[in-house]
Amino acid sequence: MDGTEHVVIKQSVKIENITRSGLQYGTATGQNHSRHSKTAESPFQSLQTSLESQRLTPIATSSTVRGNRSVTDLPYADARDEDGSWGYIADATQVRSRVLALLPSNHTLHNNVTSFIPMTESEQEEICQKPPGSGPEQELGWKLMQRVVVNAPEPRYANESAVIVANESAVIVTNESPVIVTNESPVIVTNSSSISVSHHTETVAPKILCVVYTYDAHHDRVAAIGDTWGWRCDGFLAASNRTIPELGAVDLPHVGPEAYGNMWQKTRSILAYVHEHYIAEYDYVHVAGDDTYVIVENLRNYLEFTVEAKHGRDKIPLYLGQRIVAGAGFAFVCGGGGHILNRLALDRFVKEALPTCEADREDPAEDRWLGYCLRELGIHHTDTVDGFNRQRFHSFDPYDLASRNPQRGFWKRQYKLWGEMYGLKWGIDLVSTQTITFHIIRGATWMKRVHALLYCTCPVGTVMGNILSQVMDASVSNRRI
Repeated sequence: MDGTEHVVIKQSVKIENITRSGLQYGTATGQNHSRHSKTAESPFQSLQTSLESQRLTPIATSSTVRGNRSVTDLPYADARDEDGSWGYIADATQVRSRVLALLPSNHTLHNNVTSFIPMTESEQEEICQKPPGSGPEQELGWKLMQRVVVNAPEPRYANESAVIVANESAVIVTNESPVIVTNESPVIVTNSSSISVSHHTETVAPKILCVVYTYDAHHDRVAAIGDTWGWRCDGFLAASNRTIPELGAVDLPHVGPEAYGNMWQKTRSILAYVHEHYIAEYDYVHVAGDDTYVIVENLRNYLEFTVEAKHGRDKIPLYLGQRIVAGAGFAFVCGGGGHILNRLALDRFVKEALPTCEADREDPAEDRWLGYCLRELGIHHTDTVDGFNRQRFHSFDPYDLASRNPQRGFWKRQYKLWGEMYGLKWGIDLVSTQTITFHIIRGATWMKRVHALLYCTCPVGTVMGNILSQVMDASVSNRRI
């Protein structure tokens, strides 16, 4: 959400008479397998008075029924496969497997970092034949992006290797020698360079499920996400109105219209579906729009080396992202950069808040209502700024972020509040070297260009490929003992 709407907190509607019996669920291959029937306390049981008590437009006007549950049941009616049959459980690893199968034989994978990306000839022409700073990022946006280091953990949590930030320069320490990274000479850490970052941890790296909300007119964006950052997550799904397994797209209906103005209901459906089918498989879920770009390596490192070093894993419920304040001290995570819930926060939200907290509301401000419902459970936003009090999650694209006037509109108050907490920063100075997300990356080409700038995916022989390879060569030559 862009944070421009005024929020009025109202009393939640209490829903009574929850019942549901066991159902049969089909897999993606059409095979059926049974699930144990839920107890009376399950939040996924049929809401017999849902349409009357929640006063929302039904998903469908037909009386289609699966088992004892109709398509209008809440908080969601499960997912549908390509043929429209209910009970679809998506393979969240399918996008990852598809891209891994495309990796050329000369590419290896280290911490999910590789310079490879599938691109057609026309995409390569559009993305790679413009020098950095001449695309949608413009000169200021490219200058900002040069601050970001891919695959950079915080130093105090890495034992063998680290990124040490000092005097606005990042030092990447490898087993060979450190590399100085400045705004003028960035190092993009990829498998195609001789620079690598090895990580040491006493625990298994956290497993992350990434979910984007979308619809079929934006499936070109979903395809670009899958080719760029989506496959780097341990699991990836796109909550849509049409199922296309190879894209990770899942037809996941919800109460009310398929519209931006009903994002809260769509988010409720997403979190219910994830909880129902994937909570045991993943440690965290990141939910964002189809116009959000995620640097997954930085997300993983942040969770593993920063969050878990401080809080542990599955010790307390965590709610993470960019802090926004809506007045009266009410803080929530801005939806633009995405919401992150760990397993405990997701479990409590679904079991304790989902059936009743703002269950009848149609509203675009899914971020505010998620924050409100979590606050009702005593789960508050955890601060996510870096060691220099700079933001990791961003609600704008690189150019808008670099050029934004902090003294105008809704964001004037946010910059003021951030300044009171962290010291006033804006533009490039607000951006962490360990940035995780950019927002309003609208369109498949823009998504792939951001990726090309960050990961050097344009081949040598193209304008961008030649320039970035020279930058990387210069960075390597700057090594010092």
